[in-house]
Amino acid sequence: MLCGRDTPALGGAEEWLDIIGVGYRPGNQWFYQGETIALDDGHYRPFAAILQEVWQRYQRPLLIAETGAEEDMRVPWARYIFEQAVQAMQAHVAVEGICHYPIADYRSWSEEKHRPFGLLGMQDVNGCRSLYEPLALELRGQQIRLAGLLKDAEPGNQAVSA
Repeated sequence: MLCGRDTPALGGAEEWLDIIGVGYRPGNQWFYQGETIALDDGHYRPFAAILQEVWQRYQRPLLIAETGAEEDMRVPWARYIFEQAVQAMQAHVAVEGICHYPIADYRSWSEEKHRPFGLLGMQDVNGCRSLYEPLALELRGQQIRLAGLLKDAEPGNQAVSA
């Protein structure tokens, strides 16, 4: 409706879209009235395919606008999202960035329980936060790899390769 394709009388138009935000978390695929679909399940759709579908539908740059996982899944999930974004980029999808959210640990909305989620831990009594080094190392490695991929993709170089 926003881009005017469905119900144009509402005033939507293509020019209202400049970038599409895609939020994606580990539990975003599930069976109707059932369990979450695991990444290794044959029914699971790779995130790169979803990014390609959104790109084909809107033909606008994409921002992975909110993604993250809790506890021990933080690093593997960050790696999965990055790898899927690279695959989508290799398929000529304009992925402009990834926003890890939340970047800092927090207390749950309903329980006052600590949620180890972020790159930065809970504040201590002095207001300082500790760094979750495994995730920091993963993100730094991704920055280095992406810089190399982008350099390879510069005019005159070969296509982006993983």
